[in-house]
Amino acid sequence: MTAVGPASLGATTAISVLLGSGTWLYSHPRVRNILKEDLFILQQRMDAVMHAQSLTLSSSLLQPHHYHIGQIAVAAVILTILIVLVISYFLADRSTPPGLVATSGTLQLMKLRAHKLKNIETGNGKSDPFVVVTVGRKNSRTSTQKDTLDPVWEETLSLPLNAKDPKARTVRFEVRAEWTPLGNSLHTSFHSKPLGFIEKSVTNFMYEAGRPLKVRMSLHSDLSGGADSESEIEFEYVFIPDGRMALKRKQ
Repeated sequence: MTAVGPASLGATTAISVLLGSGTWLYSHPRVRNILKEDLFILQQRMDAVMHAQSLTLSSSLLQPHHYHIGQIAVAAVILTILIVLVISYFLADRSTPPGLVATSGTLQLMKLRAHKLKNIETGNGKSDPFVVVTVGRKNSRTSTQKDTLDPVWEETLSLPLNAKDPKARTVRFEVRAEWTPLGNSLHTSFHSKPLGFIEKSVTNFMYEAGRPLKVRMSLHSDLSGGADSESEIEFEYVFIPDGRMALKRKQ
């Protein structure tokens, strides 16, 4: 029986681990989805090496003389690439919600309306409401509608959305009313009071890209300690993804 040298044994072990790792990676559905193109290239390279050297797992231990320093180097390089891919897979951000094929873009809000808002004015006056929409550290606001509890804003607000940004996971709609404190008749400072708010995940607005949709939601009332109120907000919106990718729900 032919003796197996350390170099040959090392090459055999490296190629065995290489083939085992490649098989496991390619059979794992999540890895295959994330690294499909990389694994396809690596599989071609492995097939080329195996075909050129006519090596099989069953004969590798019995024919150590087939290996030389070039083969060991090739096996080591490909094994290193696979190890890097495995580490990248476990470190990758897989927080993308199911059904999204684009995770960033621009949210456009149109034709905002509010219904049955709280009245913070005394006497015969009514609230002067406006809306502030906030995503992470960015916000946009409407103009102020005077003396109404059912305001309409014929305006368009735009905000960037990114489903992978941990600091911008929600879209917050807050309806506020301009308010002048007693004794400040000159209106030298700006004050406002909350009338209600609603907060939704950014992913709620990232499906059906390019298609205008209309929603109507009940507001939570800050004036009553967070309990639901009769106030509502209504608007149309469209999500425009970055690039040419479209969003769709999984069938």
